[in-house]
Amino acid sequence: MINKLVLQSIINKYHLGIVQSVNWSIKNNTVLIDFMDPSKEVIGSVEHPEFELENCDLSIFDTKKLQNLISITNGDLIVELEKNHLIPTKLKISDPNFNLTYRLGDPLLIDKVGTVNIPKWENRIPLEVEDLENLIKAKNALREEDNMFVETVTNDDGDNVCRFVFGDVKEFDSKITYQLPGEITELGVKMPFNSELFKSILYANKDMDTGEIHLTSTGLMKLNFTSENTTSEYFIVRKVEDEF
Repeated sequence: MINKLVLQSIINKYHLGIVQSVNWSIKNNTVLIDFMDPSKEVIGSVEHPEFELENCDLSIFDTKKLQNLISITNGDLIVELEKNHLIPTKLKISDPNFNLTYRLGDPLLIDKVGTVNIPKWENRIPLEVEDLENLIKAKNALREEDNMFVETVTNDDGDNVCRFVFGDVKEFDSKITYQLPGEITELGVKMPFNSELFKSILYANKDMDTGEIHLTSTGLMKLNFTSENTTSEYFIVRKVEDEF
């Protein structure tokens, strides 16, 4: 049995509005979901214990359809499998009012998630709940822009900080800058990222207890979040200069 809101939270953390096809790996009542978006701009994973289902691998081909089914339920959900010759073919979800059936996909039709060469992270920026909310507000204020520069600088007070600059790169266009302190050991880093993807990750993890951003000049950003029962991790590659 699993609560509807918990299940939705797990799915939201990998779906991000763009990831549809994934494999759920369930072992010893822990679900692990590795994922990658179609453009390979983000690679990540979500892990959650206390997932009461037998050891199995489930191929979720259409996450949006699964979300729509779960949305009509309430409270605690019973999750079971229907099999054909020991192979899971359907996910059965029920609450006191509804019995849902979701047809599982063919694992061969789901792209294999790539691997990330983990660099040495020169910069670590802790994220508080207020920071998540403020960064989301900044992006929403410039909805039409999908650019965000992340840079490490020394501010006017002499502190090393990480700045998030939302808006177009043109000198006279509107911009919003938000800065965060952290363990900044490499100054002069300045890289563009997809601000819409960045916001989607923050929004999906607003219910987490702690968060961090790691940054390196090689062009990679890592975001990781933890709560009492869930961990999520995201690797985002920088945009190339000719994309804006």
